[in-house]
Amino acid sequence: MPRPGTTDPTACQTPVIDPRWFSGVVDLGALDIMRGRDHGIPSYNALRKAYGLAPKTTFTSITGESTATFPPGIPDPNNNPDILKFIELRDANGVVLDPNDPSTQENAVTGVRKSTLAARLKAIYGTPDAVDAFVGIVSEPHVRGTELGELQLAIWKKQFEALRDGDRFFFANDPVLTVIKALFGVQVRTLSQIIAANSNADVAANPFVVAATPATASSAAVASGGAEVSAVQANRPEQEPPRSPDRRREVGDSSRTLL
Repeated sequence: MPRPGTTDPTACQTPVIDPRWFSGVVDLGALDIMRGRDHGIPSYNALRKAYGLAPKTTFTSITGESTATFPPGIPDPNNNPDILKFIELRDANGVVLDPNDPSTQENAVTGVRKSTLAARLKAIYGTPDAVDAFVGIVSEPHVRGTELGELQLAIWKKQFEALRDGDRFFFANDPVLTVIKALFGVQVRTLSQIIAANSNADVAANPFVVAATPATASSAAVASGGAEVSAVQANRPEQEPPRSPDRRREVGDSSRTLL
């Protein structure tokens, strides 16, 4: 890190990697759970109800796994770190790696542990109604085509819709747009349409979604537990026909983006 008072960001202390940075452990997940309790965040199921979602009655329904039972032969699973041991690892192409070989572990992108996440949650909380909101949120499988679980997706969706709809300066809330469309034929444009109109790129209707490749689709193991799930494949929406250079000039700066 730069020395205090220096104006040159390249002037770093020696050593560049300070061993003191690794002398303590900060468990951000534990801090988030504690903060949730300190600030009165409802339980996981109570929060689901608040966002119009049905509460979960089993731990497997939270995680999407097939069992909430520990494998036989594990003494005192609550205090046994062996339950977190990986029994299978796969790389980005779905190739099975040796979980006991340190040289291959950096290539792993998915894995199966000795116990399921549902079993570990059950051992800690006893009932789904006792699960902390943060824990339940990050334990849910991702909704297809997203990187969020059902509850987290509902939270983000509601928040950003409120920010958009409550902003009187958000362009789509301007009633004059209908007048401009009627007089000049200029209407709200999507980001994909703007990109396509100003380039020769092959753009999906949703430019933020990348189509899954056969390599990523072949990965089936879920990293947090012993259940196997199919890899999420982002559905590439139907594309618009290519735009001609003349069409690109016609659009010009009159395009607008609908977020």
